[in-house]
Amino acid sequence: MRGTYDLWLVACSYLVAVAASYAALELAARTVVARGRAAWAWLAGGSVAMGLGIWSMHFIGMLAFHLPIALTYDVPITLLSVVPAILSAALVLALVRRGTLSGFRLTAGAILLGFGIAVMHYTGMAAIPIQPALRYDPLIFSGSVAVAIMVAFVALKLAFSLSGVASRWQKFGAALVMGGGICAMHYTGMAAAIFAPESICTIAPGAIHNWWLAGIVAFNTLIVLLVTVAIAFYDARMADQNARMVEALKTANLGLTERTHRAEQLTIELQASEESLRQFRTAMETSPDAIFLVDRASMRYIDVNDTACAMLGYSRDDMLRMGPAELTAHATPEELQVAFDQTIALGSQGQATMAERRALRRKDGSIFPVEVRRRALRSGRRDIIVTVAQDITNREQAEAQIIRGGEQLRLALAGSKLALFEWNLETGEVFLDERWAEMIGSKPGATRTTFEALAQTVHPQDTDKLKSIIVDAIKGNSAFYEAEHRVRTVSGDYFWVQSHGKIVERDAGGRALRMSGTNADITHRKHAERELNEAYEQLGSSVKVLERRNREISLLAELSNFLISSVTVEEACNAIPKYGETLFPGEHGAVYLFRASRDHLNPIASLGAPQEEHSSFKPEDCWALRRGRPHVVTDPQKDVICGHVAPHRRDKAYECVPLVVQSDLLGLMWVTLAHQESSGGEADNRTRSKQQLAVTLSEQIALALSNIRLRENLRQQTIRDSLTGLYNRRFLEESLNREMARCKRNGKGFGVLMMDVDHFKRFNDSFGHDAGDAVLQKVAQTLQENTREGDIVCRYGGEEFIVVLPDTDQEGAATRARRILAAARDLHVTHNGKTLGSITASIGLAMYPHNGETVKAIVQSADKALYEAKGAGRDRLAVASAEVIQKSSSVRKSAAPKTARGGDQ
Repeated sequence: MRGTYDLWLVACSYLVAVAASYAALELAARTVVARGRAAWAWLAGGSVAMGLGIWSMHFIGMLAFHLPIALTYDVPITLLSVVPAILSAALVLALVRRGTLSGFRLTAGAILLGFGIAVMHYTGMAAIPIQPALRYDPLIFSGSVAVAIMVAFVALKLAFSLSGVASRWQKFGAALVMGGGICAMHYTGMAAAIFAPESICTIAPGAIHNWWLAGIVAFNTLIVLLVTVAIAFYDARMADQNARMVEALKTANLGLTERTHRAEQLTIELQASEESLRQFRTAMETSPDAIFLVDRASMRYIDVNDTACAMLGYSRDDMLRMGPAELTAHATPEELQVAFDQTIALGSQGQATMAERRALRRKDGSIFPVEVRRRALRSGRRDIIVTVAQDITNREQAEAQIIRGGEQLRLALAGSKLALFEWNLETGEVFLDERWAEMIGSKPGATRTTFEALAQTVHPQDTDKLKSIIVDAIKGNSAFYEAEHRVRTVSGDYFWVQSHGKIVERDAGGRALRMSGTNADITHRKHAERELNEAYEQLGSSVKVLERRNREISLLAELSNFLISSVTVEEACNAIPKYGETLFPGEHGAVYLFRASRDHLNPIASLGAPQEEHSSFKPEDCWALRRGRPHVVTDPQKDVICGHVAPHRRDKAYECVPLVVQSDLLGLMWVTLAHQESSGGEADNRTRSKQQLAVTLSEQIALALSNIRLRENLRQQTIRDSLTGLYNRRFLEESLNREMARCKRNGKGFGVLMMDVDHFKRFNDSFGHDAGDAVLQKVAQTLQENTREGDIVCRYGGEEFIVVLPDTDQEGAATRARRILAAARDLHVTHNGKTLGSITASIGLAMYPHNGETVKAIVQSADKALYEAKGAGRDRLAVASAEVIQKSSSVRKSAAPKTARGGDQ
């Protein structure tokens, strides 16, 4: 049985396939750029929409197929055929979203996608309930699967290629190709079906005509695809707008940051430039010419010298409220701006402008000519035009007389400083008046010479430039010529000449015949300009020096704050290396302090990087300590080298500075001065500056160390007993509190010895109080000699002493007490040549925390044990216990005051 096709429905199926293909390309682009949940939403929604489109094309294509018998379709199987289409679409979008498509992945994806489309098609074919069952031509069946794989390959390739930036026309053309491929696969599969001649449909046909059913499916599918594409268009447009907004915001933020930075830089540079200009005024006032400083940006005067004020008749304050446009006659503001810009361009090449004529307007309204020269000065980001003006009223009047000629000209020139010349270009002869003879030092009177002879007197460095200017005037390139050059006098010296000339006669062909002009001696002005240039350079050097000194002052102030805030010498030493390295970059040095014995100096801090080890030395090894003033070595080959300088540093310049505060010599600072980047005079200045800096730094260090020692001495006075030098009762209480807190943390204990000198009152009564004081001092010395470094020895009051023994058990404390008692028996004290007799002592021992957990309790326990030792016959040790404490308390309550330790005085 053979079937036929409804061509209109075939065309409809192709249209649906094209729409599904276009939607697939748009969805592929969205899945590539989407992120997070949006990517999964696009993947899921796109898979459904694209799968429905492919399935609709297949379903409409089947509706276009007609057999001689009526056909219908099994609904569940028909709906089931949608699933492979959706899964195939999901595979396409997932592969495109990965961003890269290798050959293996493309081939594998094409095979899976092709099989998915084939499964969808043949599942849909299985929905036709016909008997006998459908059979398929194996060759055509295999061809349909191959076509499906090829279509899938092309679809994946196009989807990946057009997922980026591609026009809609490109996507539409690709959709036409993909739609045709999908239809080719479908109708190839239909051609593979074989219907038996006696076939019948086992399900009654529906009442809906194929046209209506195809139209409904096509319409709904197109609606879904159109909505999907519209959403993709909208999402792409919103993403593009957001990207443009983000980029615009970034650009705006970047611009704002740059403007803020430029504003900060401009503020800093403006402050520096104003300081430079104030220093520059000194150089300005020495110039005989008028000097104007103009800010190019505002076209206003920012400074003028007194000569300029006198020339124009204005006060300085009046002129600083004005600009060159208000005082320059016959020139527009635009012309002045162009001239200033040319000056800036020449300034960037290190050149000044040539002299030019301008007219200025005085306060009274009169106008007079000046010759101006400009130079650009860069101050930070600010362009300053330095204009030097010379009143040339007299010179122009003289030149006018020259042009008019005759005796009147000669009379005018006789009183001026201008020398007249006339040059006959045809003969080469040059006429020079008597003023020229005065300038070059020759015999008085006018002279005649040749241009070649005159050119030989011009300085060799100026010859070519002068000839070039004159040639331009001869050719007519300029109405006048002006040149500045050096001329040799009769004595062989050179002086500066300013030459002005004009061609006053030409023939009919325009050839120059005669030139007239003037020469003026401008040597003094050139010297002034040179001094001004030197002032410019000196100004720059001075600004650098000031900046360096400001940095050094700032660092010294910061170091001084650290040193003043330091409590101990160790803290001060920790701050010195950091600032020493910054103040003396590339140098090395050290700070030394005297030992208590004053026989050696020990290094306490190192200067420079990397840190070096420094050794102790004797005071006589340093010439600065010998002489009591700084000792500077600038030439290690000739100067005297100190003995404490290490051998590998003896070839370097250095400075030793004593650390002195109010005639109290504390130590020494030594620093090398060899690392200088400049040369000549600047290097000498930097060396002297570093020498002074070393002195200033040493003064700050000495003052800080002196203050630390003073504070330490004051503290010692508050915690030391003045007679014995032992810690006093106040320090004892602080120490006991610290020891108790420490023992609570680590679970350990300590011992407390309370010692009393036996029969001390006898020494006072028999030998006097001075003898008693000598006994106390000797006992205190004995206690210090017979205790450990970490033990705390205090005078508790009168002849009573307390020793705190940290980290000691009862046995160790008792051993220490017996050693002290034995040492006391061996004491022999003399006073005024008399032996004071034997000395014994009694000691009470209490242990923390067994005999008390507070300062008061532990001291009372030791006191009661001492009382027990006294009562037992003196010259012995008693250990605090419950029995001893109870017995001591009972005896004290029943005893009269005279029987207490007071009776043992």
